[in-house]
Formats: sequence, structure tokens, C-alpha cells
Amino acid sequence: MSSRIERAARMRGCAPQELPGAVSAFLDEVPPRNALAQSLARQVFALLDGAPLGTFMIGDLERTAGSWPELPRTFPVMPWQAVTLVDSLAALLRDLDPSGLRDAAEGFALRRGELAIPLRDAHGTQEDSGDEAGGWFAREERLLDTLAVTGPRAWSPPQTLAVRAALLGRLAGLGDGLLRLSEHEPRPLEWTVTNRTRTAYTPVPGSPNTLQARLARERARARPPGRWDEVMWGTAAVPVRDHWRWEVGWPLPGGAFVTQEGTAEATCEAAVFAAEQTVAALLRRAPGVRQRFTGRLLVPRTRGCAGGSQVRVVSLRALLLAVFNEDRSTSGEQALWPPVPHTTPDHGLGSFAAALFDHIGVPCPSPGERANTAPPGTEAFTGFLAEHAVVLTPPARAYLTAASAGEGDRPLRERHASGLDAVLHPSGAEEADRLTADMGPLPAGVFAWTDLLDPAVLERFLDDPAPGE
Repeated sequence: MSSRIERAARMRGCAPQELPGAVSAFLDEVPPRNALAQSLARQVFALLDGAPLGTFMIGDLERTAGSWPELPRTFPVMPWQAVTLVDSLAALLRDLDPSGLRDAAEGFALRRGELAIPLRDAHGTQEDSGDEAGGWFAREERLLDTLAVTGPRAWSPPQTLAVRAALLGRLAGLGDGLLRLSEHEPRPLEWTVTNRTRTAYTPVPGSPNTLQARLARERARARPPGRWDEVMWGTAAVPVRDHWRWEVGWPLPGGAFVTQEGTAEATCEAAVFAAEQTVAALLRRAPGVRQRFTGRLLVPRTRGCAGGSQVRVVSLRALLLAVFNEDRSTSGEQALWPPVPHTTPDHGLGSFAAALFDHIGVPCPSPGERANTAPPGTEAFTGFLAEHAVVLTPPARAYLTAASAGEGDRPLRERHASGLDAVLHPSGAEEADRLTADMGPLPAGVFAWTDLLDPAVLERFLDDPAPGE
């Protein structure tokens, strides 16, 4: 494996010795400004140079450093390598006396906000100390002001501990930057640039869809409290802490854009990197990618082609839960049959089936597609399901076909009753077995599938999780 330092330097277009400053700029931090800070940054990168690929998530080291020496509570569970590496980063600071810590803090241009929480924790300050003038926030400001004017030789043990913890957090943040830059291989995109936005388009082999990447500069909504964004020691210029929001996705047939991945980054460079590596990852596994929220395939299947994507199976139980959700969202009632009949609301979805699919995140025909108004069982509808690797179980198909019959303004409760009636009268053992496999066994006190025609019994049945859920 090539070294992470070499990979990150190539990604940033700089020499390896220039990497501390390049990673800092990527993270919107002041580059190390004195010999001690520069030496610490180089040692951090040397420790991480051989760290295995495919092990760390973004921010693993910084999250671990925030709890050190305890283990952070994270989901998924923090890899042991993160804990081991943070122990090694802490060892870099272990032999620094207060004067050395102060020198390193000035070299990294530590901000007051980076020291506020470590100071509070080191002094045992409780957030509910509202009995003091100004409350806990005012006490933190006083602690910061005191530390700022106290010479390092006069630092108390809590002050020394807080500065060491803040420096560990900064070293971990630099380490996360190196791991991130050396982990991924972005796909360079051709960006259309304006003053505050960036846009790029990427065709997807074998698909009518085009991936879109979007960036927009935004002023950070949550400004640091008080003077937390000021440098604690020294005269370094504080970066303007706006951010760049990025998103990658693709549009529905009607043109509405659906975001697949996205978040905010501290710099335009980091946002471009995130968007480009997301596009690269989506292209690598394109045949199996489903659109977030809608479940549509990025690369629809062609007839007779497996396409490498997992099949989405829709059961009768899932459809019934969707009916209950549809009813409750429109009527405000807690039972399926409200006093006044009502119809399925206008979602821009042309069929009862499309409305239910929309509720449960199953690929749903969009307005303008033939399947949007096609009844279940027609070539247009079944073709759409095949394109997006969706399979209806036999009871679900029978329910949907019966419930979809009739005019568009047919009340929801009537549709539901027709669907239930079509499936809860099994004519033989095979059909009964299919219901059991689809819905789960009948609960205690329910002796026949037709008992579920009682709305109260059905609602209790659906409120209980199916086996295996």
C-alpha cells in the first residue's frame, strides 16, 4: 500500500513536507505557525502514514479524542485502531510542560471555543450552574479569560489538563484530515462555477439518469457563542467560518431533484472533494444503488437482466401498514374507518398503488410515467416494477389489484375493504400458507384470517411486530 502521506500530498497537489499547511487549509484551520506546531503535525502524519485503508470513518479520531482517555460511545462502535492511534497522539503531548503546551497552542492558533469545553470539564463545571451570575456560559467565559492572562508557569492542574486536551483534539482533527484525503479516490468533475455555487453533471453507464453534484456557499447558521471563534493566544487571523453545502443525487422523471448524499463542509475544497468522491463511489456500485427516499434504481433493470441489484419484496403486511399511515396522515383519526368517508389525497400520484408505494419508500411511478396511472397487473405497471427490481408477494398483488379497481374517487375505506376481502378468504391450504408466510401467524385469540376484517383486530395485529422484525 502506498503511504497515506504520499496519497494525500498527491490529492492536494503539494510536496509531502508542505502537507501540514495543505491539510490545515482543507479543514479551514490556520497552518502550524511555529517550529513546535509544525513538528507535532509532521509526527501526527508519520504515525498515521501506514494506517490501513477501509477502517476509519470521517471524524473517528476527533470523536475519540473528545472522550480520551475514556472510550467514546459511538454507533457504529469505534474501531480499536482509532483508540490506539489517539493514545499515540496523546503521547506526543505527554512530555510537554505548560510552557511547551502554550507554545504549541499558539502555533496551532487554538481558538477559545476549542478550550471552553475542556476547561469546563477539567474544573468540574456543571451546565446547570445557573445560581452563578450569568449561568454556566458566563463561568466558561471567565475561565477562558483567566487562562488567557495567566502565564503557563502559574497554570493550575485543571488549566494544564484543558490545554493538553484541546491540543489533542486539534492533532486528531489534522489526523482525520490526512486519513480522509488519503482514503478516497474522487472522480474529477467539470464544474460550472458562479460566485456562490458549483454544479457538475455525470452520465451513468447503462442508465437514463445523470448524477448531479451541487455546491452552494452558505453563512454558518450557528455562530460560536461569545468570543469562542477568537484565537486564544497570538494574532493569527481567524478564518471566516462560512461553509459550503454539497449534495449529490439525480432527478425524478418529472425533474424534481432527490438528494442521495450531502452535508456541509468548512471549505469549498472539502465540499468539492466530498462531492467528487461520492460520485466516484456511486459509479463504482451503480447497478445496485437505490435512490434515497424513493427506492428507485440508479440503473433500471432491462428485461431479463439481473443487474446486480437486490430485489425489493413488498408484502401484504407492508401495504396494510401503508394504508394505515395514509389514513392517519389525512384524517387525523387513530382508526382506519373515520366517521366521514374520504378519498386518497392528491399527491400528484395517479393511482392508489402509487400512493401506497410512496408511503413505504418503494419505487413509485412519477407523474408523466405511464405506470403512474396504470392499474396493477398491466404491462406498464409490471414493467415499472421489473425495472426497479420490485416483487409483490401473491397476497400483496391480489390485495393491490382488488383495491385499485374502480373510479379514482372511490373512498379509501372501500378500496381497503375490497382488497382485504380478496385475500382473507383462502380457498386452500396453499393460500393459507402464503398468508402466514406474508403476514406472520395469527395471534392468540384470532382463529381465522377473516377475523382481520374487523378493523380493531387488524389494527392490533399490525401493531405487533412480525416474526423476525
